[in-house]
Amino acid sequence: MADAGEAIIAKLDDVAAKCFIEKGFTYRKRRNPLDPGELLDSFVPGTIHTVTGINSASVRLFALSLLWRAAVSNLPAFELVTVRPKRLEDLRQRILDDDPGAADEFPVYFAFFCGQEELPKITPFRFERHAFYRFFLDGVVCYVSPTKRPQDVARFSRFFVGRERDTFQMGCLPSSSSALARQAKEQLLQLSEKHGDIFGGMRER
Repeated sequence: MADAGEAIIAKLDDVAAKCFIEKGFTYRKRRNPLDPGELLDSFVPGTIHTVTGINSASVRLFALSLLWRAAVSNLPAFELVTVRPKRLEDLRQRILDDDPGAADEFPVYFAFFCGQEELPKITPFRFERHAFYRFFLDGVVCYVSPTKRPQDVARFSRFFVGRERDTFQMGCLPSSSSALARQAKEQLLQLSEKHGDIFGGMRER
């Protein structure tokens, strides 16, 4: 059973990787081959980009699996992610059944940062009273709500993954001028001081 579950997760991870890496949204695809510390892209903050030719149900399930994995993990990096037991079981069953449900149930959307500044790896977090947890994925940000039907999220609904079968939209976020960049660095420093290099095993090879 454990092997079957791992196979499901691996398949979802593969779908997401092909979606975001192959379409050029991740940092690794935007790095200057002559200078890995430099990002090369023409993405403009505030613009909206339509992702097509993908299985949006699987991308949505990938996001739900991120939330489920973080909530059940004992790793210090995920200690801020909590989901009520009933909702956690709901998420688990959706993943096992390959059933993402309606787009407005545990809604999911994605955005990505422009190349002005590469943000460091950062653990998942949720602003106080915000409806979504944020997962940082190499320049791409995944937003997942731990509430089945959160309130006051209508302004995000156009971006909810699963509204259409093979397409969804992503917004481009500013990086170098963003307070989030500073917050990310501060949080990474605090975590490193407390727990050591918790991302050591996740570095690219």
